[in-house]
Amino acid sequence: QGGALVTSTAATVTGSNRLGNFTVENGNADGVVLESGGRLDVLEGHSAWKTLVDDGGTLAVSAGGKATDVTMTSGSALIADSGATVEGTNASGKFSIDGTSGQASGLLLENGGSFTVNAGGLASNTTVGHRGTLTLAAGGSLSGRTQLSKGASMVLNGDVVSTGDIVNAGEIRFDNQTTPDAALSRAVAKGGSPVTFHKLTTSNLTGQGGTINMRVRLDGSNTSDQLVINGGQATGKTWLAFTNVGN
Repeated sequence: QGGALVTSTAATVTGSNRLGNFTVENGNADGVVLESGGRLDVLEGHSAWKTLVDDGGTLAVSAGGKATDVTMTSGSALIADSGATVEGTNASGKFSIDGTSGQASGLLLENGGSFTVNAGGLASNTTVGHRGTLTLAAGGSLSGRTQLSKGASMVLNGDVVSTGDIVNAGEIRFDNQTTPDAALSRAVAKGGSPVTFHKLTTSNLTGQGGTINMRVRLDGSNTSDQLVINGGQATGKTWLAFTNVGN
């Protein structure tokens, strides 16, 4: 049945699954099925074709890696950044990541899936589901509709502009660095290390009970992260949470 195959394109694996024969060899993977804890890592300079990522499966594509003709079903996870090249279909329709231009469209991130928009990159019409994470570096941008479901996260590691709509039922978090431990980031910042505040600019913000976590200095400078609504409006219900990073 596909089973819990866990491998990378650096390995050599051949066999059969419920779709037929599959191979992983010479930096190329063809016909792999990932489900129930299965994972395929497509490394830089390597490729994957006709990959089925089913419930509980994970496809991770490194910058410089390429995965085409990908089918992702509900409950599957994609891990990538805007330096990878990926195209296929998910539960929402067609999606793509162009590693050359840094542009991504139609991504669905859930169940541990994550996508990082690097500087100069763009993510359009992105849906972040439960346990999904969208991370933006300074200079990364959004367009179209960015939907954060309950249990979803969007992490801002620099100034970010959205020319479309952000719909938030999850969490938007301003962070100081790319460490995966946000609590550690805040502790280090409060301990005296420099804090770089960020600005999120969006045309519209619709709150669906989500939270925006911002940092503020209460030690006299009164500086903080910023949320700017540019030309549109903020509607619905959004919780604002503030963390003091001053001394």
